[in-house]
Amino acid sequence: MARYELVKRSVALITLTNPPVNASRSSMECALSDPKVTAVVICGENGSFCGAFFKQERSGGFELALVCHYRIAHSKARLGLPEVTLGILPAAGGTQRLPRLIGIPADLELITTGRHISAQEALKLGIVDQVTEQNACEVAVEFALRAVVKFLIKNLLFPFMLRWSLYHLKLVQKRAKC
Repeated sequence: MARYELVKRSVALITLTNPPVNASRSSMECALSDPKVTAVVICGENGSFCGAFFKQERSGGFELALVCHYRIAHSKARLGLPEVTLGILPAAGGTQRLPRLIGIPADLELITTGRHISAQEALKLGIVDQVTEQNACEVAVEFALRAVVKFLIKNLLFPFMLRWSLYHLKLVQKRAKC
């Protein structure tokens, strides 16, 4: 099962209570259909993994985190693709997303061996964006809020200011010609 709650007025927090095999479609659908939601944070219960993504983007544990725009890991977390030790290829896009994130040489080693890496090594490789000693879900919610603000400034406020500046410049140039 998964728990769904709205936190900080605009972040949907979906907590998987038996990670990583129980992603709840109804929780995700609820988050994506709620007009108040600007970002979604997916956490394993007890903070075993976290991922955050903007509501506009959507797509088993590590692969689920790879879908997210950002990944936050607890300092004691271990990441990997253990299914390859059973002769199973990583699913959910893991073989496509991981090499795009860290490059083919590092990716091949993880995919072919099933080796687990520490959160610190994942940070060095660029798999996670932040490692924390605190509650990873709480840190991920705060991270998501900051990311939404940056996104809005970059994609809404900056273009508006640029258009306004260009309009103002043309107006000043027009007045100078008169």
